[in-house]
Amino acid sequence: MLRTNMTRAQYNTVYAMLILALSIAVMLGLFIFSNQIKSTAVKNIGDRILDDISDKVYASLLDMKVINDRTAVNNLTIIISVPKRVGEQNYIVRGEGGKFSIRTFGKRSLETETNTSGLWNVTLAGTAFSQSGKVQMDYMKTSNTVLFS
Repeated sequence: MLRTNMTRAQYNTVYAMLILALSIAVMLGLFIFSNQIKSTAVKNIGDRILDDISDKVYASLLDMKVINDRTAVNNLTIIISVPKRVGEQNYIVRGEGGKFSIRTFGKRSLETETNTSGLWNVTLAGTAFSQSGKVQMDYMKTSNTVLFS
């Protein structure tokens, strides 16, 4: 009888150890899976924020074009407010010929590029840093250039 109770106790201990090992394996799998979901979600949210900033810049360029077409201005300045960071990352808005790009800095760098040649035939130049929370765009009619700062 004593031997039977001991055997049952050993079986119970083995079962408890198996359940504990299985629980640890499941928790580890969930942890790895949740980190993958988190990194994917962060990238998707970052891309949306960059797209929103890109839409603001594009709409401001369209406003500048309309004002330039309807009035006789030599210089025109538009300032738009933008977030200072995308998540935890700083970023830049850079004009490059007939397009502008927005790029974050860090381990998980994000970038979006928008072509404006179909909108307005101007040269885009300069770089605006996100730290100021604004993007200033200056149109100079003499050089047909929009300068980001």
